[in-house]
Formats: sequence, structure tokens, C-alpha cells
Amino acid sequence: MKSLWTLHTFALVFTFASVTIVSAAGANEADQIHPAVNAQYLYDLVRQIQQNADRQKRTALARELRLDVDNMPPSMRGTLDLRVINAIAELLRDDNDSIRFYAAIALGRIGPRARSTLPALSYALAHPAPPIPGPLPLEPEYGSSAVIPMSIKKINGNP
Repeated sequence: MKSLWTLHTFALVFTFASVTIVSAAGANEADQIHPAVNAQYLYDLVRQIQQNADRQKRTALARELRLDVDNMPPSMRGTLDLRVINAIAELLRDDNDSIRFYAAIALGRIGPRARSTLPALSYALAHPAPPIPGPLPLEPEYGSSAVIPMSIKKINGNP
């Protein structure tokens, strides 16, 4: 059991590390690929996630949100509109754990600017979403409760 936990923890750390490396290496390229990614775009994307009834589509949109935040230059993440950050935090109350998963990662990538979301992250950690039966494409292999503590550390300034 301990080796499985170690492997699981390694996979999570590797995922966070690879996201950081990829986004840091491709920030300028991402600006060219997604020039329309701005606060209003992200806010509208969150609203689409909240309003869409199709679970698979919502998961894909949440994954897109996480990738868009990853691809933002750090200077843009550090000055992101609090309205957008709070909208992302609302996703932590979703009953779909995949939505919570991607929202938690996005908030962690925003970093200290998302400090106001720490209560929402703590709430999501204490009140996990119900388990989802069966895997779907784009579903993470582990739940939001595995990434929320890492996001909290990043928001508190601990890489």
C-alpha cells in the first residue's frame, strides 16, 4: 500500500512539475496561439462550465480553463481580475470532481493572487465530491483532494 501511495504522490508531483516546465517554456508561443485569452474570456469560460449540462463537455471546458491559465505569462496570472479568480473558485463546489480538480490546479497556478480562494479550497478538501462511476475521456486519474493541498501551498508562495 505504501509503494502505491509513493507512486501516486510521484505522479502528482510529476504532473505539477511538467505543467510548470511546459508553461514556462511555451509562454511566448502560447501568447501567439491564444491571443484572445484574457480575463473576460476566462470568466465566460467558467460560466460555460457552470451552464453546460453535458458532463464530458464540462470536463473538457474545465481542462481548457486549466490549460489557458497555464499558458498565461506569470505577469498576467499575477494581476488577474479577482472576479475571474472568484468565478474559478466557485467551481470548487461543483459535484463533478473533475471540474474541482482542474479548478484547483488553475488556482494553484495563479498563485498568491488567488489567496482569497483559500477558504473555498479548504471547503472543497473537507467536502469531497461524490465519486464518479466509470472513467470518461479527459477525466483525471486521481481526484481533486490529491491536488488541492499542492494548490494551497502554491497560493501561499511555496512551490
